[in-house]
Amino acid sequence: MRAEDLALMTRISSQATKDVRRQLANLRAQLASQRREILELRAVVAKFAATSGAERAACAQRGSDAGHPPVDGEALRRLRLSRKLTKKEFATLIGVSAASVHNWERTGATPSLRLARRIEALGLG
Repeated sequence: MRAEDLALMTRISSQATKDVRRQLANLRAQLASQRREILELRAVVAKFAATSGAERAACAQRGSDAGHPPVDGEALRRLRLSRKLTKKEFATLIGVSAASVHNWERTGATPSLRLARRIEALGLG
């Protein structure tokens, strides 16, 4: 192999290594950010688990959750998108179907008081 070819291969290899390291650093930063978000969401889910029994008892005592302030569909959509969640992911997080989230965002339907409180805990309220 000629010296020029060897030098070129060395330069290419060196540049490729730098590129891979740069991309790896970006991926590690993204992963760290996503892990922080997951921890925040887990805290929200834990809060739901801790308060769900009390919420159920309060709803049963009232007999109805009618009269609660409606959740604005566009605000709900902005919240979901700000968390970079699909409708399905958001629905799973609050314990409903993706169709429910779609209906709330698009048709003006409103979630129950229990679900409205869960959504509020995510940052809508």
